[in-house]
Amino acid sequence: MTLYRDALRYRYMVTQKALRKAKILAFAEKYGLETTLEAFEVKRRTFFDWKRRWVAGGKIPEALNAKSRAPRVKRKRLWPDEVIAEIKRLRFAHPNLGKEKLYPELHRFCLEKQLHCPQPKTHRPPHPRPRGPADVSIEGFPLRRSQANREETYPEET
Repeated sequence: MTLYRDALRYRYMVTQKALRKAKILAFAEKYGLETTLEAFEVKRRTFFDWKRRWVAGGKIPEALNAKSRAPRVKRKRLWPDEVIAEIKRLRFAHPNLGKEKLYPELHRFCLEKQLHCPQPKTHRPPHPRPRGPADVSIEGFPLRRSQANREETYPEET
């Protein structure tokens, strides 16, 4: 029973890419470096990176599994509640203005309150999203589209 359990355990822990890398490394041990690089079209630097991980991992295929590429430390968007409330207020007050045009107003507010001002690229629209330019008239009122105002777009039958 333990052999079956171990076989299942190792079967799902090794990826197909890791098995391919292990086969390439075994081929290199048997036939040499230049032949391997030419046969498998693997770059020299990549090959030696795999070999380093292979040896450090005790020459088991699991050592060649891909690691997570996510950053270890992610930036946290921690802004004061006053700044977030001001961004929301500006967004709802001026739904047709983008983040770059709202930035001077927000910057002025942050200078008055002596707060750090976020750059325009970090402004996110509040939820629920305010009406966009296509949904608001020039006067700022919501547009109402009725069936009567729509033109017939179907081709006429002849």
